[in-house]
Amino acid sequence: MYYIVDFAHSVVYYIRVINKKSKGENTMTTVIITSNLENEIRDIRALEAKIAELDEMKKEKEALIKSVLDEAGLEEMKIGAFTVRFTNIVRNNFNTTAFKKKYLELYNAFIKQSNYRKFSIV
Repeated sequence: MYYIVDFAHSVVYYIRVINKKSKGENTMTTVIITSNLENEIRDIRALEAKIAELDEMKKEKEALIKSVLDEAGLEEMKIGAFTVRFTNIVRNNFNTTAFKKKYLELYNAFIKQSNYRKFSIV
């Protein structure tokens, strides 16, 4: 549960937090934000759209260069100051799914747990 009080450009968030260190006690935490987070989120969304647009343009340009290399039957080409390569790579991957099915106990012995924080805007 949270409460929001907006003072022009400053926003004060009163957030009810369950404190894990004190065995699940509910505590009230105050977070004062000096900028409007909603505008920041809108900016992030606009940037994500622009990145997607630029990524699509990049993929189109890469596809054009790849098709020129393929048509010429080349893996490498010198173009002005640049050297462009489009080569086949062989990669060996470990099949963890098959290994887990066949050697579950051994698989579990080597599992390493890690923690991270995920940021998302919904």
